Amino acid sequence: MRALVLLVLAAAAGWWVADRLSRPAPPEAPPAPPPAATPDPAQAARSAATAQLRTATVTLRVVTPNRHVPPDARVGYVFRGEERLFRVNEQGWRRLTDVPLFELEFVARAAGYEDARQTRTPLAGIPEEVVLPLKPLPEVGRPDR
Repeated sequence: MRALVLLVLAAAAGWWVADRLSRPAPPEAPPAPPPAATPDPAQAARSAATAQLRTATVTLRVVTPNRHVPPDARVGYVFRGEERLFRVNEQGWRRLTDVPLFELEFVARAAGYEDARQTRTPLAGIPEEVVLPLKPLPEVGRPDR
């Protein structure tokens, strides 16, 4: 009986080995992609700065001959034929942080004054101040002296 058990065990072991050897090998995994190249820190900083600098910062200031700031004074710019005007503060200025980087006509307007206009091209990363002098309109009915 012992011989029969050993014979069955030997047959089972032989069958198992033959089964394992006759199976096809598993497919090889595709090669791993090469590690990503680490970018040059200076190049990365330049790219980030270029991406962020698509607008300029411009401070527009209104001045009048008597240094009085008209209460309804507005400043702004003309972009693609559209005027974008904003109220000034009590000191007569307004800081705009999203001015497009194109040649623009900057405008100041107030009741009783001629519009002031200046053409400039703002530069990214360089804050700029534009002074727009308002001249009073001549009074109707009074001769100019």
